[in-house]
Amino acid sequence: MTKLTSILCGFLFLFTACDDGGTKVADPVCGNGIVETGEACDGDDFAGMTCESFGQPAGTLACSAGCTLDLTGCRALNVCGDGIRDPDEPCDGDDFGTMTCESFGMEAGDLVCTETCTIDASACHEPDVCGNGIVEDGEACDGEDFGSFTCTSFGFDEGTLTCTEACTLDLSNCGGYEPRCGNGVLDTGEECDGDDLGDVTCDSIGHDGGVVSCLSVCILDFDGCTCGSNQRCIGSLGCCNGSCIDIQTDTNNCGGCGSQCSAYTSNACVDGTCACGSGTECQGGRRCCTNGCKDTSSDVYNCGSCGNACGVGLTCSGGQCFCGSTPCVFGESCCGDYCANLTTDPTNCGECGNDCGNGNGCSNGDCTCGTSGQVCRGEFDCGFMPGMSTCTEECCPTGCAITVSGDLMGLTAVDPHNCGECGNDCGANICCCSSFLGSGCSCCSTGQTCDPMAGCMNAK
Repeated sequence: MTKLTSILCGFLFLFTACDDGGTKVADPVCGNGIVETGEACDGDDFAGMTCESFGQPAGTLACSAGCTLDLTGCRALNVCGDGIRDPDEPCDGDDFGTMTCESFGMEAGDLVCTETCTIDASACHEPDVCGNGIVEDGEACDGEDFGSFTCTSFGFDEGTLTCTEACTLDLSNCGGYEPRCGNGVLDTGEECDGDDLGDVTCDSIGHDGGVVSCLSVCILDFDGCTCGSNQRCIGSLGCCNGSCIDIQTDTNNCGGCGSQCSAYTSNACVDGTCACGSGTECQGGRRCCTNGCKDTSSDVYNCGSCGNACGVGLTCSGGQCFCGSTPCVFGESCCGDYCANLTTDPTNCGECGNDCGNGNGCSNGDCTCGTSGQVCRGEFDCGFMPGMSTCTEECCPTGCAITVSGDLMGLTAVDPHNCGECGNDCGANICCCSSFLGSGCSCCSTGQTCDPMAGCMNAK
């Protein structure tokens, strides 16, 4: 025997031992990123499940802090009104893909998405042009088009408006009366004059303090108004309970202070109007779920409440998931006429009809061994060097047991109570030896030792 062989034999002897067959199963730990017994998920580990496992072909599963599944990110494909443009939809909400008015031969305007998710290009137009006889954005008039303006709109009794080449109004032909700013009297066409402010106060514009003043050009100045300890609220901000709030976007003050959007029919405030996502507020009893209005009485993806998806084969009626005429609970699927939880039902484990066998269980869609809750590994890689040794773990009456070990280092011991096969008990104080050169596993006699290469050896 060479020196190298002697060293290897000594190394193997140090790692060779008989195991008494005891197996300790660690308690599951939520948050370690590994799905264990009693957990539906853990971190990014969903035990092979996807949104499709619950009948929803698109979206992403999420895992809660308590290691339970969150299906709110799952959704159906081609659902018009959810604000997400799917392959078979020209548009959805504000999502038009790459389409613009230019796609329809127009250079200006905005596309509109209809309730059926088709594109309406009727608002598209050529760029605004002064001189085309049509009042457009940025123009007070154009040719003979003055919109709704007349001389009386500016405090005159008579006359005719004219339009300049720059599309601005010319009042020189108006007459009969002209407001006189500075006479201290609020005349037609003036916002104020001196101390005459009409009935306007800081309170009347929604502020809770300060003073309104009048500029020399007879225009009201609200800079002296205050909101609580703040200066004047400007732009889209309104003074609500002493604070400047954006009443165009705040769901608790949407369009005005105290105007609260319903959490059932909306989830956003857009331009001062309650909305569901980018669409209008839900009507007709429909509920706002994520970014779309859903009928929770019949929607299989939002049955009874948002995100409550009925399982495979189920229908939704009256907000309840059904398998035929049998009501099912959340997480169950329809197997024939039976409500089954594919993650825990041992007769439908992982899929309908997958029976784990009498006395066995089902955990996270995998069959478990008896009532132990363990999922036996079958043949698995073991030993000091990956890919060099294979061990076998089988489901025995007492639970999962390693019946065969090909680990030459002796790090993975065979269960002496299930030596080579379930039920082959080596008895007390006798180990099970799995040899590389011998014939599988055998029970060593009293006084023998286990050599991982040659098997049971008589003590020298």
